[in-house]
Amino acid sequence: MIRSVLNDAFESATESVIVLKSMLLPSTSLTSLNTMSSVLSILKSLALMLLSTFTV
Repeated sequence: MIRSVLNDAFESATESVIVLKSMLLPSTSLTSLNTMSSVLSILKSLALMLLSTFTV
């Protein structure tokens, strides 16, 4: 339950960051967008690891 909520929160955060960056900075290179999404995915996996250690 908590895990799926966290998953949805991270996915929506990633989407909103990409949309915001593409709206605000149309000249932004794709590499910075990829960097942002990879950072978010790293945070997501860390949070999931923490959750699994606490719930087990």
